[in-house]
Amino acid sequence: MRPPITGLSTNIVNTYKLFTVEQPRLCFTRSQGKKKKMRKFDPWPVFFRREWNRNWPFLVGFAITGAIITKFSLGLTEEDAKNSPFVQRHRKYASKP
Repeated sequence: MRPPITGLSTNIVNTYKLFTVEQPRLCFTRSQGKKKKMRKFDPWPVFFRREWNRNWPFLVGFAITGAIITKFSLGLTEEDAKNSPFVQRHRKYASKP
């Protein structure tokens, strides 16, 4: 809306109103149907992409160490446990079936 014009005669004001073009007003209305929600930002892909170069040696080392420990642990038998001084010392702390 234009500010009121003061100090001019009524004729000039009416002429001014005739020859001025109103600017189209932007009208923000809801579209028909459901209101579209803004998608929530997911930071994880950005975080992994940024941190991968720094963390990949740790992750690879952790995987290799875990694989080696698992391989040797699965290779132990009951016979090895009976002959092991470590197992014999800690047997009282283990739960008995």
